[in-house]
Amino acid sequence: MRVELGVLLEADMSWDIAYSHTLALAVDRLGAALVFNQPDITISSLCWIVRQVHSEEMVQWLKLYWWQLWLLWRIGDFLEYFWPGHCADARLGDLDTSQRSRVLLGA
Repeated sequence: MRVELGVLLEADMSWDIAYSHTLALAVDRLGAALVFNQPDITISSLCWIVRQVHSEEMVQWLKLYWWQLWLLWRIGDFLEYFWPGHCADARLGDLDTSQRSRVLLGA
């Protein structure tokens, strides 16, 4: 830990700021874009939507076919079995990314 110009600098190499995390998110969003036609959200967040929202309006808005809904439900089951709370955490991460993008773009 060091301080420069009154700013505390810490070398935090946690998964959230690691380059590999950025690449994993890019691959995740690419998969969401290719398979589910949703480029601005991760597959895990889509799983959260399908598992938690349960509304016909949301399904219509996402414009997903039945097999895509089924696949998201199964992926969500897998993720939640091995990493409980993962889909909800991914949703919060996507919301944070969206907010940071709005700040960077001056919106």
